[in-house]
Amino acid sequence: MESAIPHINDVLFGRGTSVNLHPGNRQFRSLVESNKLAFTKAKKNKQKRAVAAYIYNEIQSMRPPGRFLEEDPSINTNNASMMGAFPTSADLHPSILTKNWSVVDPEKALVKILKRLREKDSRVQVPVEPVLTQNMTDGGFSASHSKLPSKSNPEEFKFNDTRAMAEVDHHENPPAKHSFEGGNLVVAQAQDDRQSWSSDDASHLQSHLLHDNRSLAQQSAEPEGQVASGGSEVSKYLERIGLNLEADFLLHDTTQQVEQDASQHLFEYTLRQWIGALKPEISFDTVTSLPSSTQRAQYVKSALVIALKLTECILEAEKDERNGHGNPIPLASITPENVLIRARKGGQHAVVSESTEEQEKIEFVWVMSSFGDESATGSVMARLFAVGKVLLELFSTKDPHMEDDLPSFHKASIDAINLSIEAEDVSPTRKKHRWRSAQSLYKDSEYTAALESNGVPWSLCALVKNLLECRHDPFCDDDAYASFADLYADLQLMVYNPACFLDNIHIPNNPRLAIPENLYGRDEELLKLKESYENHITDGKISGVVISGGAGAGKSKLASHMQSLTVQFNGYFLSADFEQNQMSHKPLSTITILFDSLCEMLLTDSSGSQLMKIENELMSALGSQPSLLGVVPNLRKLMPSCLGTETSASSNCVDSAVSMRYLLCELLRVISSNSKPITIVFDDIQFADHASLLLVGSLLFKAQGSTTFFVLCHRDDGASMSEQFTTWLRPIAMLPLDPIRLESLTPEAVNNLISEALHLSPRLTRLLSTVLHRKTRGNPLFVRQLLDSLTEQGYIYIDLKQHRWAWDLEMIIELEISENVLALFTNDIQRLSSDLQFGLQVAACIGSYVNESMLNYLSTELGFDLKNILQQASEKGFMIDIDGSTMFRFAHDKIHQAAYELMPERQRRENHMRFGLALCTQSLINIAEDEELFFAAVNQINQGGPTAVLEPSQKNVFAQLNLKAGKRAIELSDYNTAFTLFQHGISFLGDDDWKSYYQLSLDLYDAVAEAALILNKLADVTTYTDIVVLNARCFDDKLHCLITATRALGVAYRQEQSIRASFAILAQFGENLPSDMGDDNLSHEVDQMNNILRSMSDDMICNMQESNDKKMVILISLYETLAHVLQYFKPWLARAVSLRMIELTMKTGLSAKSPLVFAHFGGVLVTSGQITDGCRLGRLALKLVERSGSLQYKSSVICFTYDKILWASEPFQLIVEAHLLGHKSGQQSGDNIFAIHNLLLAILTDYVTGQSLVAIEKNILDFISKLEAQGLRIFFKHPILLLAS
Repeated sequence: MESAIPHINDVLFGRGTSVNLHPGNRQFRSLVESNKLAFTKAKKNKQKRAVAAYIYNEIQSMRPPGRFLEEDPSINTNNASMMGAFPTSADLHPSILTKNWSVVDPEKALVKILKRLREKDSRVQVPVEPVLTQNMTDGGFSASHSKLPSKSNPEEFKFNDTRAMAEVDHHENPPAKHSFEGGNLVVAQAQDDRQSWSSDDASHLQSHLLHDNRSLAQQSAEPEGQVASGGSEVSKYLERIGLNLEADFLLHDTTQQVEQDASQHLFEYTLRQWIGALKPEISFDTVTSLPSSTQRAQYVKSALVIALKLTECILEAEKDERNGHGNPIPLASITPENVLIRARKGGQHAVVSESTEEQEKIEFVWVMSSFGDESATGSVMARLFAVGKVLLELFSTKDPHMEDDLPSFHKASIDAINLSIEAEDVSPTRKKHRWRSAQSLYKDSEYTAALESNGVPWSLCALVKNLLECRHDPFCDDDAYASFADLYADLQLMVYNPACFLDNIHIPNNPRLAIPENLYGRDEELLKLKESYENHITDGKISGVVISGGAGAGKSKLASHMQSLTVQFNGYFLSADFEQNQMSHKPLSTITILFDSLCEMLLTDSSGSQLMKIENELMSALGSQPSLLGVVPNLRKLMPSCLGTETSASSNCVDSAVSMRYLLCELLRVISSNSKPITIVFDDIQFADHASLLLVGSLLFKAQGSTTFFVLCHRDDGASMSEQFTTWLRPIAMLPLDPIRLESLTPEAVNNLISEALHLSPRLTRLLSTVLHRKTRGNPLFVRQLLDSLTEQGYIYIDLKQHRWAWDLEMIIELEISENVLALFTNDIQRLSSDLQFGLQVAACIGSYVNESMLNYLSTELGFDLKNILQQASEKGFMIDIDGSTMFRFAHDKIHQAAYELMPERQRRENHMRFGLALCTQSLINIAEDEELFFAAVNQINQGGPTAVLEPSQKNVFAQLNLKAGKRAIELSDYNTAFTLFQHGISFLGDDDWKSYYQLSLDLYDAVAEAALILNKLADVTTYTDIVVLNARCFDDKLHCLITATRALGVAYRQEQSIRASFAILAQFGENLPSDMGDDNLSHEVDQMNNILRSMSDDMICNMQESNDKKMVILISLYETLAHVLQYFKPWLARAVSLRMIELTMKTGLSAKSPLVFAHFGGVLVTSGQITDGCRLGRLALKLVERSGSLQYKSSVICFTYDKILWASEPFQLIVEAHLLGHKSGQQSGDNIFAIHNLLLAILTDYVTGQSLVAIEKNILDFISKLEAQGLRIFFKHPILLLAS
């Protein structure tokens, strides 16, 4: 074997620190890591071996050529005597040069390379250091993170946890030392064979560490033709194994990357040489040459990286000692002259500053042990003090000539070293300080004062001071360092979060804590949220998440993180927050505003052709006259052809609430199928009203499998989980929604929060955070507010001497603090000035937010600038100033609750009435333009109640306002709100309401009875109709309530009672009871009416005048309802009822129910054998129902016409399609009964035509699921459903 003398580019086989730290081995490991991705992607063994061959070739292509060497004891050459012939060998560890080495053959080298390529990287990644660039803003110390150039992965490394102490693995097999990876790992210099260097060797080495860099430049400038002979060996080897290196696709990109990085140069310095190299450019002499803040910031930033890597070096040495791999660094070696730095300049990733200086990147910092150094490692405190002296010189750029006055026991005992890198115990004990001489105190302050005068940030001055304080152990200050782990953690924070932990804090006259709006201690929850969203995007199986937790746990903050995730996938993000008391909202506005924003987003992002496609789909889904146009204004822009045709939600609906739910679900379906991914957050959904809960539930069920991702946030404490909400939540739990529950913060998370709020190291705030965690039980909102409260009271303050936040821990421990956050908020509000308290109370009466128009009107009413008051409250953290003071929102609903409950009950009512009157005066001017203001005024008046009315004459006005607001709520499809408003209106009438306000009373009771019927509050229907019957002056005034009561009986499945009640009403009208279908006179009358209709064309009938007789319209409506019931329970009477309806229609004119009238009579003709005439009337009914006033009955007309009439003349396939259209029309109009009936008839017709039984069974089971979801029990009695069940 060929003998060889190692040089810096050789790769050495073997173990130990000296081999592991050999420059060639470090380069080799970097090459291996850079090509692992290509190796992993290679599918064939030949391709994998080609990657290894490429690495072999790269080593041999270096200048001087690198070789693979192994120790050969059989060779007796004395390498030490030949050192003078090889200048580069001076950079090597002496133990390497005392051994004999030989070159290994290529095959053995390739086996070694393949083995290293297959190794898995199990390390926790160490954060990368900032790139040292001079392009910094004046005065700033923020660090930008950049990874070293990677040959296989050029992407930026994202650093996640700057607080954690990074673990570093053993790259060599045990007991090998650690390696450098990607510029992140700092190595420690040690003796593999426990042999010290001679002083001459050390001096010779230092002279070459920063030897003329021209040698490196000369090496890189050598002619490319001078390639090592080993290169030909590689080519021969590749030919022998059948590979073409140039043709291998895996190797081209990597080779190109190496060429691009060839311009990078390595430089090595001692610490003092590094300081000297920069000192001519960065002068800290404040008398002669005060440097710019930019230069100063860059120097501090660079020096911080060196300090961090030096600390990491010492930590690694201690870790190795603990694992039995070598000796730690001697105490005497920790000096500026023994600290070595390797830096890299240039390369494709270099940033050139304005001064054209190349950027410098610190790669290594290690400590060199020189001959003559004492082997004692000293105690931890002694070593910390030694590092303090090094850092003092580093940041002051001067040798402080500090005397080493350590006690002897600190220098000698290795057993005293604390090898633990874990955080120290933080039990609340304080050290006793020994007496110190005035001279000692003066020197310590003199050192730190020198740093401050040089512009070094206060926090960094304190860090150095706390290191120097270690020499006084065991009588040092409490802030003194106790371990290198603590020092390393603090340096990491300064490097990676300089704005918080490095920059000087601002000290105003009245300092307030600025608590970062970060999520502390929620890493697992954030990860789960991210995984759920990515799973939704990938396969759509997960449709959202449900975030639960107590008040102030951070649910809203976690949900808001979805915005950044949605943006990453180029999606739409929308959020709706439900108000606890909903004092200022118009019905369903929380959700309809969200849909309005969604329509605007889609309109902005879509092209003309896309908008045409979307409009066509919306027309099909919503109908040609969608009632949504009135509640979602931007929908008009997506459906321009419908402009001018919009109607209220109730005018064309049987049940506008059911219709609204269906239409909004369809709107979301169409938009989601034509847009980017959509994320919708419903925050504080436990506060949602019943109508909103039903709507959100429908959206969740209907959007399964779409691109819409839902986030539901709710409290799960007993007070918030109402029976209504619990009932609603039960079926929601069956949906594919991932649950995320937020528990209280851990002590460590609270410490992180407090640490960043106070701009101090976590080790310094741990005692305080332990106390506050115990007092707040880890509730994030409680912690934040308590910090603000303690600052306000002076328990947390700024220490002007130390330029940092400080606190009185003993006083805080003894302080009586409220047991819950609500009481704490109450106490904090009570400490405010009277003006601020009143301003918060005004806002609390209005609701969770106050908009600009309300502010202006209330300011006029109250006589002071409410906007200015709320701005001051925002500065103190109680309110949030939105869009330049155009709106103010309470920072949390607990603050809202605290401000509201500070007022006595009577004062609340008086304020509500006063504010309601002020808003009402303005809102009545133009309700259409500011409906929100109108509803806010009415709600304020209702919150005040009848007892707050000062003038009795106002009661009539307030009752009328509630009637108007209730009717508008019905138009907006919110019957729950309407029912409540009607009840409030009745409450203002008083005991003599029927005498003083007869018509108003009649209108309110009629309205509340009908709303109760829609809401299925049947007991309330009976109560209110009985009052009307008792107090109404005539039958006509009773009629509306009587019909409502009759319909309620039908809803309650009391059909016999419903029929009798209908007959009673008909008798009051003077109508004869219907005759039996066997009556001969009845048949004759039917034929006569048919002859009349035959004499009229379809156009003549369609163009008949509209009926103006309201009484007759009500009578026809009553007959139609009765006819429908009789079809199923007394069909022999249905013929006479149908005849009477057509007679009244021909006499008085057309009405909204005329299509049903003609359909019923057409059915009578078909059963009488007059099929042609019956089918004609059926088709006529289908034509009449397309009129705007009759659209709500389209589903029932289709159902009856095709089931009773056109089945005799139309193909079955057409009948199926017609019933499916009837099902869709019923959903659009909120006619659930006939929508379901049409769907059932479509399934039955498919069954009759012989469709696949498998498909029929599936359709029936889906149909049964819909029945169960909607609680429509009546259909379960159908024979085919009983058979399927």
